[in-house]
Order: sequence, then C-alpha cells, then structure tokens
Amino acid sequence: MRNERVDVLILGGGAAGHSAAQAVRECGEDTSILMISQEEAILRPLLTKASLRQAGGVPLRMAEEAWYRDRRIEWRKETVKGIFPERHCAETETARIFYHKCIYALGSEPFLPSFPGNGLDGVFTLRSADDIAAVKRRLLCTKDAVVIGGGVVGVEAGELLAEYGVGVTILESQRWMMPRVLDRATAEEYRRRLGIRVETGVTIERLTGDRSVTGAALADGRTIPCQMVIISCGVRANTELALSSGLDVRRGVVVSERMETSAPGVYACGDCTEYQGECPALWRTAREQGRVAGLNACGRNGSYKAVPSPILFYSKDAPLFALGDLSEGKGRRIETARTSLERPFLVAPRQGEAYSRMVYSGERLIGAALVGDLSAMSELQQQITGEAE
Repeated sequence: MRNERVDVLILGGGAAGHSAAQAVRECGEDTSILMISQEEAILRPLLTKASLRQAGGVPLRMAEEAWYRDRRIEWRKETVKGIFPERHCAETETARIFYHKCIYALGSEPFLPSFPGNGLDGVFTLRSADDIAAVKRRLLCTKDAVVIGGGVVGVEAGELLAEYGVGVTILESQRWMMPRVLDRATAEEYRRRLGIRVETGVTIERLTGDRSVTGAALADGRTIPCQMVIISCGVRANTELALSSGLDVRRGVVVSERMETSAPGVYACGDCTEYQGECPALWRTAREQGRVAGLNACGRNGSYKAVPSPILFYSKDAPLFALGDLSEGKGRRIETARTSLERPFLVAPRQGEAYSRMVYSGERLIGAALVGDLSAMSELQQQITGEAE
C-alpha cells in the first residue's frame, strides 16, 4: 500500500463535494485537492425533471473532465475503507492518504421501506441514470404504476409516468401530500388540479406478485393493481464510514455552523449531515454547506445559515411554487385568494383558477404558495429571502 499526502481530501463527488472543492480552489491556487468517489457524480434533481421525460439520455454529469483539470482537482473513482482522524489519514484499497483537512461529503441513499415485496421485478428507486433507463424499459409492459411517497420527487415521477400514458396512483402515508413543504390547504388545492390519483393517510402492507410486482396491498384490505412501483420515501444519510471512524452521528454526521465534525480536521457537508437536529437533504443546502466546509478547511471563517429552498413545479396541469413556513401559528396572519386567470398560458387550459396563500408574522412575509399562476414568484422569493430567484 502506497503512502500519499494531500492538503484537502474530499470524500464524495456530489453537489456538496463539488461546492467544497470549488471553495478550496478559490482560496488558493497552490492547495492540493483530491476528491474520491465510488461513482461518477450526477445531477440527481434532473433524474425526474429531464431524464425520465426524454426518450433519449440527457447529460447528467456533475462536471466534465475539463472542470477538474482546469481547477487542478484530482478525481479518483475508489472506495474509502476507513478514516483515522487522530493520524489525519484515510485508507483506500490501494493507498494510505495523509491529509491536512478532510471533508466528508458522502451524501445519502434512497430509503427503502421493509415491507414484503420491495425486491420484486418492476420495483424501483430513482437514484441513478441506470435506474431511469430501467424504468423506461419497464414502461413497455406497464399499464398502471404506483408511486409510494407523495413528496416532491414522488409527485414529479408520477406526473412524468402519466405523460407516457400510464395510469398512476400516488400513495402517501401522511395526511396530505408533500407534507415537508406544503400546508394541508395548499396541498389539497394542488392535489385537486394535479390530474393524478393521490391517496393519503394509507399504509402499505406488502407488494404482491411472484417474480414481478402485480399490486400494492394496503392495510385497509384494498389492493391497487400495477406493473411498476417507484419508491420515493426520502433518503438516509450515508454515515457508515463516519460511525466506524468515531465521528458523532445521529441521523446524520453532526456538524457545527462551521461544518466541523467531532473529529479535529474533519468537516462534513450535504445530505450526510445533521445540523441543529435537521437533515434537509436539499440540493441548495448541500451546495451552501459544501462552500462553508471548503472555506473553513482552508482556514477561512465561514458560517452556515439555513438556506430557504423554494419548491417549483412547471407542471402542465398544476404549476406550483412554495417557499418558507406555510403553517398556522400564534400571531400569524394568513391570506388566501382564488382568482380567475386572464392569461391561460400560465396554467393548464382545463384550469381556470389560480390559488395563493401568504403567511405573515407581524408585517413580515414568511411563507408563500402559488398554484396555477406563478408570475409573482420572483417578487415573493425576494420578500421572503431577500434575494431574487
């Protein structure tokens, strides 16, 4: 096993890892950077926004080779076997790498519920380009599909499957869809316009079928026939390596506002982290945490502040924008409105009404949702976050 030395070692090549590498390089031209990842990084938000929609493939790479070359970042496809913070060392199958600073950015994996049948043919999670290719092949023999999980990715997947002429049912265990980002009233308005069957408050007992999936059996005794199931039940932080290396881990790797872990010289960022009890697993959060981790790994003084991330669907049936806190609460004022649309190109032709919900704390706007007409979203985003779209 050979010995190597590097200034900054980045484990993981996703959104957080790339943002960290960019920040490190901007801090100094002479800093050596090594990025190690088990797989080539892709733009995962595009899996359900573009790749599933188009018949052929779409570019999904996080960055081309020139990006790494121009910034003098060495990228290596390899598996890290262990981190030894007390020695400032990480080991792969072929090398012992001594680092000055290490940035742990190993992301997350789709959460797969343990109900029987989740390994049948025709059952998918959406994590890679290979998953999308397999879903497209399965469409050739699919009349009806079930999407388990009524969150953002599940709704996007359901809409895109419907565009292929597949009958889609979305199953959500919570009382309303997209519960992390929408209040109940807005969720119901969106559901009414969506054009896809959505069932909420349901429990899945098992997926049926001998070899291939034939249905989703519910706790209320019903079985929903299908030839394809997409499971979109959130993600789970990749913390196995952190645990074995002695880092403080709860639901994710615990970090401070400087993205410091419990181990000196080791930072963490992105979907694998837990900050102030939260694991948001959002693209924009990962990018900002990566930037802060990169700055501090270079001796700068970066501090992470939660980044509001808007939800935006340019759906043909139900365009949606949501940002901020939409819930009711003491001292909050909520304003809702339904308006007829004079500009029908901003909404599906079969819908003639737009819906809006504004939540104020005192005189400050803290949350907003638009369904149908999204023309005000940039102005609302600026009011809530202080920045334009």
